[in-house]
Amino acid sequence: MDEIPFDFTRRRVSVVAGTGDGRLLITKGAPESVLGVCAHVKLGGETRDMTPELRRIADDGFTKLSADGYRALAVAYKPIGNSRTVYSISDEADLIFVGYVSFID
Repeated sequence: MDEIPFDFTRRRVSVVAGTGDGRLLITKGAPESVLGVCAHVKLGGETRDMTPELRRIADDGFTKLSADGYRALAVAYKPIGNSRTVYSISDEADLIFVGYVSFID
């Protein structure tokens, strides 16, 4: 539906996708960049506030993936209204962190 393109300053990219329940802004990119715009985390099917402890756990997960030789991208999302057709960098806020996509480069 729309895209907020990757750039080397933000180090992330976002897309807006339609679902049966509305639209989602889905963001992927450098872990420190994506985690920096997350206010929540999805754990066991529940959305919880991103506390300093949960942020540390997320950071530790990235550190472990890196130490094991993987590259990792953080993934986050948020529901976003149906009425708009244009989205911007300012929409990349208050996201829900869901985890990492890891791969060997």
